[in-house]
Amino acid sequence: MKLTGESCHVSWSEARGIQEIRSAQFEASSYDSDVDVIRGSCEVTETLDLTFSTGLSPFVDELGGYGSDLYEQLSFFEIPLADDGASDGGVWFGWQNRYELEAVKIVAPDWEVVIDEASENQVRLKLIPGSPSASQVALHRYSGLRDKPKLETLGLGEALLFGMWAPFRALCQLIWSALVSLHLVSGSWGLAIILLALLVRIFTIPVTKISMDYQRKAIEQQARMAPKVEELKRTATGIELSEKMVALYEDESYDHLAPFKGMLGLFIQIPILIALFSVIGEMSVLRDQAFLWISDLSLSDRLFGLGVDLPFFGGYFNLLPWMMALTTILSTWVAGLTTDAEISTGSLYGMALLFFVFFYSFPAALVLYWFASNFFQMLHQLAEYYLKR
Repeated sequence: MKLTGESCHVSWSEARGIQEIRSAQFEASSYDSDVDVIRGSCEVTETLDLTFSTGLSPFVDELGGYGSDLYEQLSFFEIPLADDGASDGGVWFGWQNRYELEAVKIVAPDWEVVIDEASENQVRLKLIPGSPSASQVALHRYSGLRDKPKLETLGLGEALLFGMWAPFRALCQLIWSALVSLHLVSGSWGLAIILLALLVRIFTIPVTKISMDYQRKAIEQQARMAPKVEELKRTATGIELSEKMVALYEDESYDHLAPFKGMLGLFIQIPILIALFSVIGEMSVLRDQAFLWISDLSLSDRLFGLGVDLPFFGGYFNLLPWMMALTTILSTWVAGLTTDAEISTGSLYGMALLFFVFFYSFPAALVLYWFASNFFQMLHQLAEYYLKR
């Protein structure tokens, strides 16, 4: 049989009137099968024990580094379905790793289905008959890629982003839908990610502007206060110094929260970044999707192999984190152009180093988003600088 969506059906029955009907459908990326057990004239009085296991294992990226290790998991899920006319009810249960899913749906209206024990790769069920006349038990099995449209058609959509806090899951779903829409427009997942970064920057311009104003204020007041503080430290000590420092801050109307207010733009981006990290781990469609030199957007960009597996960083030279760090440094430097104060070395390189280390082995899709976001922020800052000259 070719993997083109063909179906086959097999039925079997015994003298007591129990009939088993099996059907299966084979496609290139998935396998669907159904088993219907139909009671004829016999009565059912005993509990049925069923055991299911999976052949799935966690996706392991040997040289991927810390960023790939975060996605190395195999999780069990259970999704009850409502009998609302659109669905015949029942319950889905199964396992999923980063790219694939195996699940079984049980529809047994006259039975109570109890998950007796679930482990990493096996589950035991008890089917308790509601009455001696309990009849049909229908099993549907799906094995294949975690393809969102396919899973939603089967009633398995809840398996994606499973177990997340509802508001955060809603944010992830919004980002997922935006990426799909931008991909339809651009025809490229890489361009879709860049366009998402641009749209987020556009929608957050009001907050970003406030954040940039506070950044300038923090830099200016720090530069203004530094020589006065040094003078006080030379002329006073102990309690006297503390009292004079408090008086100085009050006289200068020093805003102690200005540095934190200057990070408002970052505070808005962080939840989006975390949500995008979650979405990228769920979007099997990104696997093997190329963009520029990147062969797989779901993994780090891997310009070339290092020949050695470095702890935390992995075994590849990734170019995107270097580009991201450079745009972070340039963005911080451009922010200082609008003030006469000198940017400290720590401010200039600290954040860039932090994000470089943290993001180095993360999926290229995520690093591409943050690089594009920093680049658009830098363009915004340059535009403001030249407009005010």
